[in-house]
Amino acid sequence: MAFKAIPAQRRYCAILLVALALAVSISDALPTTNSKTFVASAPSLDQAVTQTHRHLRAYEDGVNSEEKGFEGITKLAKMLSPNKQEAADKLFINLKLQKEAPDLFGSPKFQTWMKSIQKSYKKTPEAADAAMVVTLRGQWGDEKLAKVLQSAMGSSSTKAIAARLEDVQFKKWIGEGKTADDAFNLLKLDEKANDLLKNPVVKTWVSYVEKLDVNPYELLLAKLETHHTAAGLARTLLVARQDYTTRSIAGKLQEAQLERWSRKKRSADYIFKLLQLDKEGDKLFKNPVLGTWESYVTKLDEKNANEAMLAVLKIHYSDEKIGPMFTVAKTSGSASSVAARLEHPLLKAWANDGKDAADVFTLFRLDKEGDKLFENPQFATWAYDISRQGRENPNKVMLSVMKAHYSDESLEKMMLKATHLSNSAIVSQLRSELWLSQGKTVDKAFQLFKLDEAGKNFLEDPGLGSWVSYVTTLSKAKKSDEFAAISFLADRFRDFELAKMLSAAKIKNSGGNNRVIEELQTLQFKKWWEDGVTPRDISDMVTKHFDTRGTGVVLGYHDFYKAKPVVDPL
Repeated sequence: MAFKAIPAQRRYCAILLVALALAVSISDALPTTNSKTFVASAPSLDQAVTQTHRHLRAYEDGVNSEEKGFEGITKLAKMLSPNKQEAADKLFINLKLQKEAPDLFGSPKFQTWMKSIQKSYKKTPEAADAAMVVTLRGQWGDEKLAKVLQSAMGSSSTKAIAARLEDVQFKKWIGEGKTADDAFNLLKLDEKANDLLKNPVVKTWVSYVEKLDVNPYELLLAKLETHHTAAGLARTLLVARQDYTTRSIAGKLQEAQLERWSRKKRSADYIFKLLQLDKEGDKLFKNPVLGTWESYVTKLDEKNANEAMLAVLKIHYSDEKIGPMFTVAKTSGSASSVAARLEHPLLKAWANDGKDAADVFTLFRLDKEGDKLFENPQFATWAYDISRQGRENPNKVMLSVMKAHYSDESLEKMMLKATHLSNSAIVSQLRSELWLSQGKTVDKAFQLFKLDEAGKNFLEDPGLGSWVSYVTTLSKAKKSDEFAAISFLADRFRDFELAKMLSAAKIKNSGGNNRVIEELQTLQFKKWWEDGVTPRDISDMVTKHFDTRGTGVVLGYHDFYKAKPVVDPL
């Protein structure tokens, strides 16, 4: 595919004069050796005129990089000496540098050759660079030279000289009237189009086209589109962005792709179908190309992108299909970020459509999960959505929906198995709600959590917090006092003995129960205070029994009594 030319206006006769000077100058500068080891030579006058005329048609935009290229290469050509050039060529061959590629610049022999040329052009260092390019280009041709230069640019020690030689190469191309398309073919990029981005000389081509004041990424995108579908190209660019060697160029190509679609005013739905996302089904959010579509829709209207994406999804997929797709997305790869972005807008849209908690439960297929209900990541999403709606008792709403699909016995078994899950806090609240609906007493709950089996070590049991939470829920439901939990424990272990256990547990730092233990101690102190117990009473009790374990209780209650706070820790 040929690249489009850029129109300009210029006097043809002036170009012919420059071309004539160029042809004569380079012809004089090039070596007269008959060695067959060189493949490049100066263009004939006819060739120079033809190339110049072609370049005139392709790039006509006033005084631009093309004219600078003509002036630069003509100036360099006049500086070159045929004798010096012949010497440079012979020394290159004698040192056998033609065998050093691609590590030419790291070779000590190259340093010898370069210094020899620089010495012969001491007063005109630019000419020394030009002489080296003439030899290298003649020895290897433009493609191989470009590869060698790109390799050298990867090293800090050879980057500067490689950049200078590349600049000379570009000036020669411009002087010869090389278009973007010419350079593309010259570098043989058209021969490996399927692996184009990994070809190191594509960077050379990009740099050259930029000197022509043309956007190379637009042109390269056009080339790639002749070998890929839109979906295939998007996938290729995404893969290339993961490789540090191609990340930069792939990112700019993706930007060019989005810009082209935007310029053509393509709709979000049009690009969705162009990328074949309408054929993905429940695997949609696993397709990394979805990220390209997301970027495009966001580019169109960043403020309303979520609504625009949801609108397109609803065109191609029913609510019954969209729900499970979000479930699959929670365990997928890169595209799951799109699902995370759209999840809550989707729930909001469903609510606006009149869908309630029971509807969303079935749309997420949570009614089909069986004993893995609480392991489904969408369960937490569903629970959070109900909680954020500001309902008076969200746990009661959730439990009523679950009871429509699962028996109490099944729910209780699943809840007991879910204590290790990340959403265990939600499950614990629901278990309290379930027991409340079943009329479970404080004592029964203590047994169900097997705290009775822990004996005096119950304060270290992981079920303690859940039990206290249930007792609190039960107290609120029955409108009883706040001391139900501490009163039960005081009766079970004796009041002052419990106080010593709580004080010791605080010092011991009992795992994840520290907060609950502190709350229980505060409740006990508050109850004492309301019952008229003074610090002196507690101190006398410790003295009477000569129990040093009570020292912490005395100090703790003294501080509490002195502050006399009004607290409601639970």
